[in-house]
Amino acid sequence: MRIKAFSCRVAVLALVVSSAVAMGQSHRASQTPMLLASNLPDASLAGMFSPDVNKPEAAAPASSKASLEPALEGMEGSGAGSGSGSGSGVGLVNATGFGGADIGAKVNAAIASLPTVTQNSQTWTQGVVLIPAGNYTFSTTMNLNSPYLDLHCEQGAILTYTGSGDAIRILPSVQISGAATTQPNQGPSVENCSIYNQSSTAVSGIHAGDISKIHLTNVAVNNFTGTATSAAYWFDNTVSFTEGMALQDITSTNNSIAIRFTNTAGTSFSDSFGYSSIRGFRAEVRTNQIGFSVENNTFLYHSFIDAIVEPVDSTGIVMSVSGTGKVGGNAGDDTIFLRGECVNASGSCTGATLLKLGATTQFVANGFMNGLGSTMTINVASGAVLTWNGTTELNQSGYNIGWSADNSIRMRFNSATDLSFFGNNVRLAGNYVVGWSTQPTTAGNYLGLSPCVVGTAMLCLGNGTTGNAGSGLNTGQVLASQFLGNSAVPLVAAGLGLGGSPSGVALSTTSTSVSGVVAFTTGTGPAALSPLATVTFATLLGQAPNTCIPTAQNAATATALSNIFISSPTTAGFVISSGAGALAPSTSYQIGYACF
Repeated sequence: MRIKAFSCRVAVLALVVSSAVAMGQSHRASQTPMLLASNLPDASLAGMFSPDVNKPEAAAPASSKASLEPALEGMEGSGAGSGSGSGSGVGLVNATGFGGADIGAKVNAAIASLPTVTQNSQTWTQGVVLIPAGNYTFSTTMNLNSPYLDLHCEQGAILTYTGSGDAIRILPSVQISGAATTQPNQGPSVENCSIYNQSSTAVSGIHAGDISKIHLTNVAVNNFTGTATSAAYWFDNTVSFTEGMALQDITSTNNSIAIRFTNTAGTSFSDSFGYSSIRGFRAEVRTNQIGFSVENNTFLYHSFIDAIVEPVDSTGIVMSVSGTGKVGGNAGDDTIFLRGECVNASGSCTGATLLKLGATTQFVANGFMNGLGSTMTINVASGAVLTWNGTTELNQSGYNIGWSADNSIRMRFNSATDLSFFGNNVRLAGNYVVGWSTQPTTAGNYLGLSPCVVGTAMLCLGNGTTGNAGSGLNTGQVLASQFLGNSAVPLVAAGLGLGGSPSGVALSTTSTSVSGVVAFTTGTGPAALSPLATVTFATLLGQAPNTCIPTAQNAATATALSNIFISSPTTAGFVISSGAGALAPSTSYQIGYACF
């Protein structure tokens, strides 16, 4: 007899059993390990022991030998075991040893024959169900209803589903309860199975949920396309949560959705698919199909995803988050390596979607996303939360989002200019800046929000030369209720036109480079056609004002205003002068100015 899948463990366990049987011979007892057959679970002996490996068949009691026959016969790998499978009590059984033609029904019968274990007053089936290499059809859903079940397909076991539901359903027979320290710390597993669908009413290849630590390894699911929500792998919480999944080297080909996450229960308690590891996943996504679908009120967090999703045309979506679905939490420990790769040799995949986020979704993760071989898009609806601390290569190497050496987050658009996000500004191509600070800036081409006066809402501009936000605003119309300057108070000096010993020459405390009031009292013998006062701006302006207009701020100035003018201003300031008639001596004047 040959045992294909467990030859190594067979040899080891057979040696242990041989030693244990020999314990009755006192002269060998001292050399024998103290491991009795009675201390081993039936599963260990029944599934792995073979009479042709170092152990005479006669050494096993007749009753024990009889109970092993269904498992042992089926494990020869013929695909047509002869055992009845009824109540064998064996921890490793071959599904083909049970009656009928439907491999799904055979698997369920094999599960029913397995021994049980009780924890926290809950009884669970425990053991391994083997499907040897071969071709099988079934319409009966295989039900894995215990955390201690392993459905193990030999390489080359091809399962063709013809039913109207799920090919495999992973759902505990009861919800796990009791103290966490004594709950099952394992999960059900499926290994090496290839599932093909031939039914238009089939729902999914593997439908799992409401249990932790599900393990899927080297599984392939194909052709579940009956509806838009038919899925290769459907993780669905109907009562509780599904956490700690380990999905390793699984594939999906031609399924409406490759991996789907839903919360049928609809509660905040049942939204969790956290602490999951998806590694080496690969999916071929055909017309209008989706790779990952994270749907309403689901939360995939504290997780790692490494996947390649291959659209065949422009309608494919690599990852979709919809409703109130969330990928990644605020802990910042979610890592995603997601590759979208065009596999259509006869046409274009241009327009396929790498990431699609609905208006009330969240995507917070680290890692790498790229689109290879085509121009893919990212579709983020207004209102979605997108925090991506990684690199995104949208169209091969030309388009990406990632950290830059200058501590910015940089967006690069092939031959177009870069967009960099810093702690206090956003820069376009490194030159054009939108930012925020608490002081004026001399940064070139700077547009600042409230940077000039602390606590005051202002829009300030810079030209790279001056620090007083003196660059110009180029626009068609400016509509405002008030124009205010924000410079320091300029300086003022008396001119010869004020006569001898003028007094009170000063600027009002609110004066700026834009507007203000010059006050003085003339002395004796004021002069005509002479400077009255020279105003020097606190800092040079980036551009000279076109004009500065004098205004009267008291009655004396109103009488003399026609005889007062301001010459062409410069970037440094302007001069107020008298006209053809001199001002009156010993008179107080208040001359307002507004420069544009």
